Amino acid sequence: MAKTPKYRLQPILDEKENKKQEAARFLNKKKEELALEEQKLEQAKLEHARAIQKKEEMVREYNENMFAGKYTIEQIKIRKLHIEDQQRRIEELRQAVERQKKAVERAELEVKKAEEALINASKEVQVMQKHKENWQRAVQEEALKKEAKQLEEIAQSMYTAAMMNRKE
Repeated sequence: MAKTPKYRLQPILDEKENKKQEAARFLNKKKEELALEEQKLEQAKLEHARAIQKKEEMVREYNENMFAGKYTIEQIKIRKLHIEDQQRRIEELRQAVERQKKAVERAELEVKKAEEALINASKEVQVMQKHKENWQRAVQEEALKKEAKQLEEIAQSMYTAAMMNRKE
């Protein structure tokens, strides 16, 4: 059987497969970035919760010692300032949590875009592969037709030769 001709669109198929691989790598990178942003969010939430707990402990200690008469006026002022500072810190941490939530949302959006790009690249590769399969099938059918025609010609020649030998 004759050598199969080269698929003329192979460079395009290779390029599309490379794009698909790049899209898969990009998706993995975006998933890693999302995981990192989610980890940062969890850290921010934990830090916020700790700050709230610390403030509650400060208030509890302040109330216990103040009502017990253990603080001087100066100590009361200092403790109140510490509690107010802690409240400001809690608010800063709450804002940091909100910013990090937005960063996670952006990262999730990027992951979705990367997934869509991978899906599109995969579809393009599938289309090209289907085209190649159809082309290969057509080439194979053409080769089989040629072979059948050649066999038909050989059989016809043999028949003609046999008929001529009979006449002689």
